[in-house]
Amino acid sequence: MGTSPGRKVKGAIAMKSGMRWLIGVVLLVAVAVAASYAGCRYVESSNLAAGEAALEQQQYAKARVILQRFRWNPFATADSRGRHDFLLAMSYFQDIELSPRKASENAVPLLEQVPPNSQYYPAAQLALAKHWFLSLAMPLKAERLLKTALHLEPELLEAKDLLFSIYAANNNPVAADQIFWQSIDQAPDDQKGTRFQQWFCSQFTRNSANQQLDALLDIVDSRGEEFTVFNRLVLFKNQEPDEGAHFGSLADWWLAHDETKTAVEVLAKGREVAKDISNRTYFSSLTDSLLRDGSMAKVERALSSWPEKQRFFKYWRNKGMMHQAENQFADALTAYLESTKYWPSNVDPNLYYRIHICHKELGQAEASEAALKHSETIRYWMEERWGDVGRSMYDLESPESRATLIEFYDAIGRQDAVAFLKNQKLALPATQEKPANAGK
Repeated sequence: MGTSPGRKVKGAIAMKSGMRWLIGVVLLVAVAVAASYAGCRYVESSNLAAGEAALEQQQYAKARVILQRFRWNPFATADSRGRHDFLLAMSYFQDIELSPRKASENAVPLLEQVPPNSQYYPAAQLALAKHWFLSLAMPLKAERLLKTALHLEPELLEAKDLLFSIYAANNNPVAADQIFWQSIDQAPDDQKGTRFQQWFCSQFTRNSANQQLDALLDIVDSRGEEFTVFNRLVLFKNQEPDEGAHFGSLADWWLAHDETKTAVEVLAKGREVAKDISNRTYFSSLTDSLLRDGSMAKVERALSSWPEKQRFFKYWRNKGMMHQAENQFADALTAYLESTKYWPSNVDPNLYYRIHICHKELGQAEASEAALKHSETIRYWMEERWGDVGRSMYDLESPESRATLIEFYDAIGRQDAVAFLKNQKLALPATQEKPANAGK
């Protein structure tokens, strides 16, 4: 028998009533969830604001208590999670009552879990870089973190400043030069004079560019700055033993002290233990040592292995020296002229003297004379007038000092420095301290 019309109507009514009940329950749950979500977000926002306020007041223990109240909010966004983890990490790092070890053990994992899509991610990368560099003397790990931060936040001045310090400390004046000119316009006006002096130290008197860092790392050597530099480079190598660049930097120190055999041994050790030696620092020292040894076939092989994207001044200069040693003056001249496109060719009088010789051998008298004259101009400033330049750098408020510096930078073709000196009012702190080797 079929279902009667009455029963069908009653069934439909019951189904509709059941659907209404189910919809009502769903709505009530949705309202409860929404209320819970709103409540959680309000409590979370309040706790984050209170924790941040405690941090600003240097009440680090109180900040930790507040921030840990609502640590596991299931509704937290990536940004709020990032803010929470970053603030909590800072409450450990900034608390001088904690031992450095305890602070880092708690802070580092928090910074490492800040989500990449959080606006606090660049700041977290910067804080990690400070830790790896200033606490653990691991500059290359810190450099990679800073580059990530700057990729996401290109105007992060503090990251640029730390990168500058890393490059100045780690035998990389060319990179220090680049990051300085990328950041100087962002700096406060009352800091620009001091920053310009720091740039000068990083390029011309590199030992004095790192005095505060050396003291922080406790590597100052009573025998003098050269040995302090050596201690720093050894420390970096020991802290990051798989980085080939550190072996290149240490070999460069030995080459600067005419210890080619020791430099070769350092490079060989780097080739044996480092994960990667394909960087310009390593190949710069390698080709320098091979040129001294007179092994032109080995120089050629090393140059062919030099990473193409890192072929700047030293690559082209050393290639020119290889060709010149084999009396291939046209090829040498081509390489030398290519090297003049890159800093620090501007302050290498020997390079321009080599260009002079190549032009002369090729019968190009006028070009030869011009190169010789430029070589003599550089030598004049870097030797006879160097004391005047160094003293003037620490008297930037004096019109006479400015005139000397403008003349110097104009002579070596650094128009960026000329423009800077002409356009900036460089008031310096009253207690400005002059490095021991400035103006000598």
